[in-house]
Amino acid sequence: MHKERILKNELGGGAILDLGIYPIQFALMVFGGKAPVSVSAKGFLTETGVDDTCTMNLQFEGYGLASLTCSGSTKLTGEAHVFGTKGHIKVVDVMSRPTQIEVTTDGDGKTEVLDFPVAKEAPGIMEGFLRYEADAVKECIKAGKLESPLMSVSDSLVIASIMDKARHDVGYQLEYERANMVMPCQ
Repeated sequence: MHKERILKNELGGGAILDLGIYPIQFALMVFGGKAPVSVSAKGFLTETGVDDTCTMNLQFEGYGLASLTCSGSTKLTGEAHVFGTKGHIKVVDVMSRPTQIEVTTDGDGKTEVLDFPVAKEAPGIMEGFLRYEADAVKECIKAGKLESPLMSVSDSLVIASIMDKARHDVGYQLEYERANMVMPCQ
């Protein structure tokens, strides 16, 4: 893992907590924001006890399935693929800040390519990435909102519960869980 803090349990390290949120949020968006009916995960732990690589399987009501992978040591493509009964969508590059989406229909096999410009105003990590999150928070604060209409507290809790289930499935326990403590916010 490239960042020292990601290896530290006491700092909430691990691939699931650092990177897993992004494919989970994408899957929830694809399935209309509904929580999965089941979650299972397999993965590997580092010597420090945090997860290194994890594959999560989410089952949604009906016939919806999502297979998600995050890794702290393996460079993944960052692409996302959505398959349906009438075709498929490929989100090119990094799904959290796509520059291009390819939509292919099964009937005629045609692919439509949609290009998206990446924001260039802010240098570094904010360049087209966390910038959108920061802008959304700023707008909510300016409007006096306690919750974003784009990502509700309820949505955040669903994502957190999926990450907790995945962590437990791979055997990663946070310090307070090992000590059998109750979190202060519970």
